[in-house]
Amino acid sequence: MRPDVVIVDEPTTGQDLREAHAIMAFLLELARHEGQTVIVITHAMQLAAAYADLVVALYEGRVIAAGPPEDVFRQEDVLRRTMVKPPAVIALGNRLGLNPPPLTLEEAFRAFLNGAQEVAQA
Repeated sequence: MRPDVVIVDEPTTGQDLREAHAIMAFLLELARHEGQTVIVITHAMQLAAAYADLVVALYEGRVIAAGPPEDVFRQEDVLRRTMVKPPAVIALGNRLGLNPPPLTLEEAFRAFLNGAQEVAQA
């Protein structure tokens, strides 16, 4: 079976970080290489930030934010209503005014390294 749309609810619950990333990588593979639309329902915001093309935040059954992760996670005041917080690395990027905020530790490292190099060259 190759359905056009695959919906998974909390696929990484109970998994360690390594397995959670493996599951998300598999789902990304389905979307990228098999052409399937994959909808992941999750409270694991760090995984959503790292793997999702589009994030939708719901509150009381209504969409209150939707878009690329870097746009949705920038809206911390809106997300507070959902009791969901952006991943720590994104919150730090928001506080530092990085635009777009880093979605992963690797992106944060590159942003900080680039910023340090710019300061050194000035």
